[in-house]
Amino acid sequence: MPYRTRFSTAIGLEMQEATGNYLGEQRNQPRTWYNGEPLEDFPGDVAGCTPEARWFDGSPGPGAVFDKDACCAPSVAFTVDCIGGGGGAFKGGLPMSPSGGGGGAGCSRSSYSVPSGTVFAVQVGTGGTGGTSPTAGVDTWFDSATIQLAKGGGAGGLNAGGVGGQSSAGIGTTKTTGGTGGNGVASGVGGGGGAGADPTGNGSNGANNGGGAGVPPGGNGGNGGAIGGNGANGSQAGGGGGARGAGSGTSGNGGVGMIRILLPTTTVFLGPANTSWTVP
Repeated sequence: MPYRTRFSTAIGLEMQEATGNYLGEQRNQPRTWYNGEPLEDFPGDVAGCTPEARWFDGSPGPGAVFDKDACCAPSVAFTVDCIGGGGGAFKGGLPMSPSGGGGGAGCSRSSYSVPSGTVFAVQVGTGGTGGTSPTAGVDTWFDSATIQLAKGGGAGGLNAGGVGGQSSAGIGTTKTTGGTGGNGVASGVGGGGGAGADPTGNGSNGANNGGGAGVPPGGNGGNGGAIGGNGANGSQAGGGGGARGAGSGTSGNGGVGMIRILLPTTTVFLGPANTSWTVP
């Protein structure tokens, strides 16, 4: 992955081809200087640090500042799993209406290698709300919504389970789809929520009364309620909510999403409260 955030790599110039005044040092020959020393002799001049990345403002011209710390920071390789929020379950307007469970969230996996200290923006999706007007789960993304993204699960409906977050709508190297919610039965049990997807496969579908079983980090779908019973909330990450059974019960919310970051020696989990993450 290219260097990012702290300097530009969009130029195509070799520093050895530039001339001019850098940090007060007049360059009268095709060499690169830093504080009066030839940069090729400078201890921080390490392999893998491209010439385009060495200048803080991205342009090796007069007044450009060499950012040694940013350039020469060690690269850290890691893998990111994003899972969206699960969909909320439907609650029929009539006591005997068949109520569908919420859909499970989709999952996206990508790998990165960037310098330590790089800051990424993140969004971890919240679960949808169950009820007579249920809401879909919110998408989860890492870096930006155009770089890596996992879709939230859809809301349940009348005699229709919510669709799972679709892999086709996600962004990443590996993408999987969340489970579909169960439809529910008129005058009977509520539909279970679909399971959240995981990096190795799609989430399982909810059934009438039973929620889909998730494979971690994908969450379980909430169970649908028995006659007169409540539907259960979906589990983290991304399980769809279970719908209430016939009667006066309540329908469940979708489980919140998650970002899981697999580092060389540890694993980091991010939730909806996190808005950024810094590479250690």
